[in-house]
Amino acid sequence: MKVEKLSPDYANKISTLYNTEYEQLYLLGTVYQSPKLANYLKFICEENLEEFFGIVQNEELMAVVQYREADRYLHITHIVVSSSYQGIGLGKLLLSWVIKQAELNGLNLSLDVDSCNVKAFNWYLATGFEVCGESRFSVFKLDSKNPSLVKFHDNQKYIDFGISNAHIEDMADLEFFVIEPSTFLLKNPMLVEEILLDKLHNTINGFLVVDSNSLSKESMSTSIYDKLVFRMLKNII
Repeated sequence: MKVEKLSPDYANKISTLYNTEYEQLYLLGTVYQSPKLANYLKFICEENLEEFFGIVQNEELMAVVQYREADRYLHITHIVVSSSYQGIGLGKLLLSWVIKQAELNGLNLSLDVDSCNVKAFNWYLATGFEVCGESRFSVFKLDSKNPSLVKFHDNQKYIDFGISNAHIEDMADLEFFVIEPSTFLLKNPMLVEEILLDKLHNTINGFLVVDSNSLSKESMSTSIYDKLVFRMLKNII
């Protein structure tokens, strides 16, 4: 089997593979949870913002690696192998490919992995990656019977990806990324007190994703999911 560069025409197949293989909780607060993900993947592929390589057999996408150059690292966004083909070395083949690209460009490797994805975390440790940092996010379920109006203010490109910048009517000091279908990612670097969460529970429906560093101890107790993401590095050069 060989690794080949994937054209933008593979965007739908890549999107389907991600949606099939990833737990949706991993993707909360990111464009990768949007039902318009294929549009985003096609765009970043066409604009050469990220590289996509995969293993294809009989027109079926068996595995894919997505990466970009960032901060003097070659950053792996995703390595995904179809569950129908796991255990036969496709992940190792893709990682070896990325290591070769990093060597050719004089870069080390980086990636982020959710702590709940224990299998992936342990695999990366076994292949020489080390944890160098972490980010914590908390997820709250909002269920308002009388939501206020969400004010969107974006260009068409973001709308095509299922992402919007927005604020809530009568709460103009709060800014959000809104990712379809109904996840609000709070952008403000401010302390989130219980009184603020109460207001948000009364104004919007869906999920609220907040940087855990901005949460008071009282408000953290009402989180339904605490997301811990590890940054991992592997020295190549």
